[in-house]
Amino acid sequence: MTDDMTNIKKQLFGVDIHVIPYCHADYAWTHPREWHTGRYIGIIDEVLDVMKKNKHYTWMMDNIVPLLDTYLSGKPGRAGELVERIREGRIEMTNGALVLLRPTMAGDETFIRNIIIGREYMRGLIPDFDTRVFHNVDVSIGHSQLPQILRLCGYDYYRAWRPQGAMDAKGIPRQFSWEGPDGSGIICSRGTYAGLWRTGYMTGDCRSDGDLILEKFFENEIRDILENSLSKNLWLPFGMDDTRPMHDFNDNPVNLDGFMDYLRETTGASINYSTAESYFNGLSKTDLPVYRGIPDPCDVGYNIPSKGDKGLWLARILLDTLAVRAETLWTMAAMAGGDYPEESLKKLWETTAFICSHGMEFVFARDYDEIFERSVFAAAAAKHLVGGALRVLAGSVSRQDDVHYVLANTLNWERREIFFIPSPAEGSPASLLFSDSDGNAIESQPVFEITGAGDENSRKLSGFLVEAGVRSLGFSTISVSNQPLEDLSPPYVDFKGNPPGLFEIDTGAIKVVFQNGRIMTVNGTDFFAKTGVSAGSIRFSEMEQTPADAWLYNNRHGVVHEFKPLNWHWEEEGPLRWKYVVRGVSGPHAVLQEITLCKGRAGIDFNTTIDCVPRTRGFFLASFPADEKTEFTADIPFGIENRIIHEEPFGVSTDIDIDNLERLWKGVFYSKSWVNYQYGANNVTLTGVSSPRYYLHNSGEKSVSIILTRIYDLSQCTDWMKYTHSYNENPGVIKFAYSLNITGEISGSGYLPMIKESLEKKNPIEPYRVPRESTGAVAMKPAAFLDIRSDSTVISAFYMCNGRTILRLYNASGKSDCLEIISARRVTSFTATDFLLNPVARHDTAIGAGGFRLKTKTDPWEIVTLVMEFDS
Repeated sequence: MTDDMTNIKKQLFGVDIHVIPYCHADYAWTHPREWHTGRYIGIIDEVLDVMKKNKHYTWMMDNIVPLLDTYLSGKPGRAGELVERIREGRIEMTNGALVLLRPTMAGDETFIRNIIIGREYMRGLIPDFDTRVFHNVDVSIGHSQLPQILRLCGYDYYRAWRPQGAMDAKGIPRQFSWEGPDGSGIICSRGTYAGLWRTGYMTGDCRSDGDLILEKFFENEIRDILENSLSKNLWLPFGMDDTRPMHDFNDNPVNLDGFMDYLRETTGASINYSTAESYFNGLSKTDLPVYRGIPDPCDVGYNIPSKGDKGLWLARILLDTLAVRAETLWTMAAMAGGDYPEESLKKLWETTAFICSHGMEFVFARDYDEIFERSVFAAAAAKHLVGGALRVLAGSVSRQDDVHYVLANTLNWERREIFFIPSPAEGSPASLLFSDSDGNAIESQPVFEITGAGDENSRKLSGFLVEAGVRSLGFSTISVSNQPLEDLSPPYVDFKGNPPGLFEIDTGAIKVVFQNGRIMTVNGTDFFAKTGVSAGSIRFSEMEQTPADAWLYNNRHGVVHEFKPLNWHWEEEGPLRWKYVVRGVSGPHAVLQEITLCKGRAGIDFNTTIDCVPRTRGFFLASFPADEKTEFTADIPFGIENRIIHEEPFGVSTDIDIDNLERLWKGVFYSKSWVNYQYGANNVTLTGVSSPRYYLHNSGEKSVSIILTRIYDLSQCTDWMKYTHSYNENPGVIKFAYSLNITGEISGSGYLPMIKESLEKKNPIEPYRVPRESTGAVAMKPAAFLDIRSDSTVISAFYMCNGRTILRLYNASGKSDCLEIISARRVTSFTATDFLLNPVARHDTAIGAGGFRLKTKTDPWEIVTLVMEFDS
């Protein structure tokens, strides 16, 4: 026996190797969905066959839609057999969720509903189904609020993977107790799902070639795990993408049983087929370190969205937002007497979760068309649900003689915003008077369409901008009446020319200087000359593209094309809104930007349209000046995190190739909605409204960019990527929206204003006209349905389930807060619960005898779910 073999056997002595057979199932990846369907049905058939022959064999699955439901829908003859194996625990269903989601890229409620609806599905098969393990490995490990979220979903254990190399380089253990900002903890294990998937070394005889096989086995499968583990309980996956049971990735049979016998006999190690829960039960007995940091502030950088606004990234943001808005409005409408459409809303959440499933961006063209169409139909259904709720609310308002508009606010704070009201057919525009719910006159500004050559005579009045307040979690009204009003006499603007010189706009909250199609200074700070990067400038960064795996190896930069303004004009000039319209080019691509400022707001809104030219390869960036060592704060689901990107490890950090994929583009990181940083004396916040969640900090050129999209040249591809959708190559005309907000130092309220601002931008209030036939009772006055009083609380969801009303909120600050909820309607029962609606203990609660009054203390970043039943 060689010294190396002696050392290997010494290291393996006393080690407990949990072999966990697994097939990683994607909806469709490198093959059409039809291939995956047939493959997964065949795989589960084989699993059931193996289990008949080998009583020790186990198998794990972790999602419902791509795998379990696919089989049950296609093989009903063996459905009972499969369900029985799950009930026995021989087939372990971890997660119990509909699909595998990227925690950083799914909406807050989408992530939760994916689990809730998945559990309902599983309990429909197995009434007492439960799981303590969340297995979510082919995605980034997630954000720092995940321990609390998973615990509130009933999990004790979490298995993650990416970005393995970067986390190793930062010294994060492979096993640890992960503690979130609220103090919640969950036992976490890191590791790939791929194991024993290249087993050519196992073709020999285990007796005569045992040591040779053992040496290769140790080097390929065990060494990295063992060297980085704090426990002698090792998780060894047996499988990979689409792998059959007892076979490797190339469909070669694996004589693992014979080898396991040899390993036990010669090393003193324990090696057996096992389950995730058995592994974690052993791991939990280990003295694990507590990790309170952020394991991954960057996310999976190679998966930056493509296809422009035809990508699933936009559908995911839109559907989560619309689903929350629809059910919140319908909960209000139900409190006003409407019939809550529970089943329709559940189907909307199911589709939203499906659209958010990982690995969907690069499916083949026909499959992508089907997925994208589902997202379009779901968005239309969601908008229909929103409209239905607004009709109920509008129908409860007494119309009288004026034209009324209902403004419904789904957030739990009062909002004062600027709204567009179409020019009504009745009455003269010069005699219209706008008033709020209390009858007070409100300020207005005419809005004109350009119908011809752009001179004064070619403008047509399209409507008015009005400024009004809207009650929190309730609705207000705007009325339009014919009463004497001063003549409009709007200032004439020459829309044809390029206005020369400097133009300063003072909104009352910010001063912005424009010149020659660019923003030059903001609040006196130069935003162009210092770095050469104008605020919000669209730039096209060319990148090299390899013929094979073009989706991945795209980290070598070429020329960066700066935005060149060609013509510009003022389309609106206050007093409520100013709009600067700029046309130009970025490389070969035409760009149109509408830059908008509003009265009393410190924000600058950008609506950008890009006309993509095909056969180009690279990324579109919306860039802003930043310091070389800028430190960022970014929002995450239910919280915030710090981002010190210039200190993060990028590039190759391990000798295992598959663990280096995530950090190939230096400076890339993610945020749910916004990033905040200091630039000079200014506090800067970039908020994505309809833009992906990826940002780029280029410390060398002193900029930070919102990454808008990437495009490929599919004609250069030589692998499966060439069969993906042409939207990857040329999405055509694409649109994005984002904003820049400039303020002073962070106030005592912390980052709550940024959180609220981003939610307001994602949830615009659209005036809904009260129908003429409305006969609403005068008693139904505009009001808040629930009065939520708090300095730090943000609403996450307000919906109904089986006749009960569920309110979810979280403390969006780093300090404890007193939360008070008041309702005029009498509450017959009240319970604080987890996400699965299991009761949890809380403190300082009280219910009033007449209506409803709750007082409770919330801890920093704590998520609270309250279940109420109202007196009918």
